[in-house]
Amino acid sequence: MIYRWPPIKTVIYTPNASQLKLDGIIFTRERTLRSLSIQAGTFFKSSHAMLYIAHYSFIDSDSHGVHPNNLGRLLFRSSGDFCVKRLKKPLDAGTMLQICRYARAEVG
Repeated sequence: MIYRWPPIKTVIYTPNASQLKLDGIIFTRERTLRSLSIQAGTFFKSSHAMLYIAHYSFIDSDSHGVHPNNLGRLLFRSSGDFCVKRLKKPLDAGTMLQICRYARAEVG
């Protein structure tokens, strides 16, 4: 007799781009020793931050340098593994554009 196990349903979470604005900062965490060490050392539940720059894109900086990426590539096991924050007092559009230009200029 052959037993067929039901397929395992994997739920993947990703930030909702329709709720993001130009001044959004995406905070993330992982279940790695490095991430847990950063969380413990900073007393913050996240270990990484990325700048949302519009149209499903964000600027990310890691050990490989500064690079742009797409929200579709941000996949998490839990909705608690990421959050999006904004400044309490929003920046004016000109300042925000300067920040985005600077971040894009650092790509490479």
